[in-house]
Amino acid sequence: MYCHSKIRFNPYSRIATIAGVVLVAICIVLVFQICIAYKDDVLFEHSLLSRLTSENEIQYRKLQTLQQDLNNINNEILAITELNIDSEYLILLGMKRSSIQEEISSIESAIQIHPFFIHIGPTLALLKLVTIGLLLFAFAPRKLFEESLQSDRKLRGLLPTLDNKPAKHHVNLANYFMLLVIVALMILIPWTLQNLEEFIAIIENGNEASIEQGLYAFWNKSFILRWYDIFIYLIYATLVAGVWYQWLLHLKEHQIHIAKLKHLYETEKLSGLDIGCSASIVCYLAKSFQEWQIRSIILIVGYLAVILNMPPQGYDAMAIIGFMFWIAQILILVITWIIFSLPLVAVWSCWLEMRISGIREVAYKNSSLAKKEDVEVLALTYKEMQPATASSVFSTSIAVTASFLLPIVMLFLK
Repeated sequence: MYCHSKIRFNPYSRIATIAGVVLVAICIVLVFQICIAYKDDVLFEHSLLSRLTSENEIQYRKLQTLQQDLNNINNEILAITELNIDSEYLILLGMKRSSIQEEISSIESAIQIHPFFIHIGPTLALLKLVTIGLLLFAFAPRKLFEESLQSDRKLRGLLPTLDNKPAKHHVNLANYFMLLVIVALMILIPWTLQNLEEFIAIIENGNEASIEQGLYAFWNKSFILRWYDIFIYLIYATLVAGVWYQWLLHLKEHQIHIAKLKHLYETEKLSGLDIGCSASIVCYLAKSFQEWQIRSIILIVGYLAVILNMPPQGYDAMAIIGFMFWIAQILILVITWIIFSLPLVAVWSCWLEMRISGIREVAYKNSSLAKKEDVEVLALTYKEMQPATASSVFSTSIAVTASFLLPIVMLFLK
């Protein structure tokens, strides 16, 4: 069905917005990654353009602990040697040092170093920022429903009678801040617990004299990396809260228009046929469904980026906290998909309800059964006036369902 829109939509502006979002996200991720690579080069003796892969991060932490233990043993052996003490304890320390050296060699040979620009961490952060940035700026909600109602001759004459003063929606910073706090807590609480567990592990691996060194290792050696994480997560939370606020406000506007339509139907100023057979509403649903498909595809890309960064499984505290962090990020994207789907679902449900009422009106017109031909013609009209084909609805539903089930499948495969 061909649908004409009065809204002047410039596709080049959307292309420019998409390019801008991608470039800004690349700058944010790569600039900070270069800083982190330089910091690692100075303190961890890595190559300037290298970063550890996520699979080796646990092994790298273990390597740091073993190197600390090896330094403690060497210092102890040196102290005993200076005192010219020949004891069995010195022999035991030598055997323990040899064992640690062998374990360090095996871990070093297993750890792989990759260029930072193909490291999975920055790539996934880039995909998440681009995904939410596109939903917020390039594919923000448009007032298609209001425009569609105003383009219908009959509805245009009746809708203003309900409210002579058009509703004005101002940006409520309190509501936006509340959403921002919710998203930030969902992200930062597991992240804080994860870093706290790592800090406790650093302290426990040393003796009383090495607590100060442990604090230095935690706050100084990973200072840029931790502030980079906080910076990226706060930007991500700000964008997500913006998307949620946009679409919840859009849903409220839809609910107002739906309430007006239902009031006109209940007061018999409009019939079910007027709404169910309205070409303007069908065109709106067709456009909105296409936009919803595009947004769903964009969100699936960011969703897969989170899923592929699944933490190592285990029953220790670090593994459980990492799993909580992973689940929180998945929930944020699932909630985002539900929120931007609600306006379309609300209008579609109202439209289906009015179509059923229209059939009932024709079938029982004037309290007597209407002609069979009238019902058949109406049913044929309903069949032709569909916002989307069954195949497109089915394929999109399968893709979204498969994406939501993928984390469960990965849990069983690992």
